Amino acid sequence: MSATQRGPAGLGSYVVSVLFIRAHKRYGVCRGVKLHCPADCIAEGLLIEISQEGCRISNVLSTALAIGESIIVEVPDGPNLPAQVRWQHDGIVGLRLTPPLHNASLADLVNCCRDDPQATCLKRA
Repeated sequence: MSATQRGPAGLGSYVVSVLFIRAHKRYGVCRGVKLHCPADCIAEGLLIEISQEGCRISNVLSTALAIGESIIVEVPDGPNLPAQVRWQHDGIVGLRLTPPLHNASLADLVNCCRDDPQATCLKRA
């Protein structure tokens, strides 16, 4: 997708690309997780997106997570994922996985999260 913008003071118009190319494909999932912080706090949330290098967690009620903080994401019936908080707002947290997942591990985790019978957010009415 691109958009045409006018140049400054009559210099004509030019095309500006608004595409954002991501390094790794993201996968939509739905799995309840626990976030373990170094300060012995535990926050619960919903893993909604994952890639080789990161994930997004929604429904996080805790404000105890600081940007740059190292945490552990506990996935029921899955691996514990070391991660670093990249951003957070409005109950959503973006994490960078440290270390990144291998392709096989990512595929296993996506399948684990998508096969959860209690994941009502994936069921259609």
